[in-house]
Amino acid sequence: MIGQILFIFMSLSFRSSILVDMPNDYEVRAGFESSKMYADVLFEREIGITGLGADLRYESPFKVKINDTALNTELEWYLREVKSLDYESVRVTYPIKAPEAEYNLGLSINSSYWSDPKVMGVLKVKMQDWFNMTMETDFETRDIISIKLSKKITLRKKDGQISRYYIEPLMVYKAVNDNVFWQFKIAGGFKL
Repeated sequence: MIGQILFIFMSLSFRSSILVDMPNDYEVRAGFESSKMYADVLFEREIGITGLGADLRYESPFKVKINDTALNTELEWYLREVKSLDYESVRVTYPIKAPEAEYNLGLSINSSYWSDPKVMGVLKVKMQDWFNMTMETDFETRDIISIKLSKKITLRKKDGQISRYYIEPLMVYKAVNDNVFWQFKIAGGFKL
């Protein structure tokens, strides 16, 4: 159901607070990534407030095909207690493959705190292994933009052999209506 587990990871990040005279912010995160699923849990402090968070994303081809291309289905849950964000999306998209990128166009049903569902248009762009962007909008009251730039860099052993460990520089931009935040960090983990 979750596919083959590819990575188990843990990260720790520190950042200066956006407010003067506040302690530094931090985030501790752990999770896994498989061929079909990504899941993590985190604990963070931001502007002196601590709270939990979670990310869950599950992708699977849909049995319905258009022009011999299977539609993609995706379930996503995003929770940040500190930012008072909790949204869920179920997406059905049509993949369009290009030499350097994959585009997905479709619809989603998006809810906030598991209520107030909205039908939204979806555009997803994935370029090679390092750029992921998802945009959802109902063209009226709810807009969600998520951009992630990351690249897993495999570490080498002293003898030149490739190790199971990697580091991953990461930049995330997330905007949910007027609530916008950025993250820059380096994560680490190992490949099974």
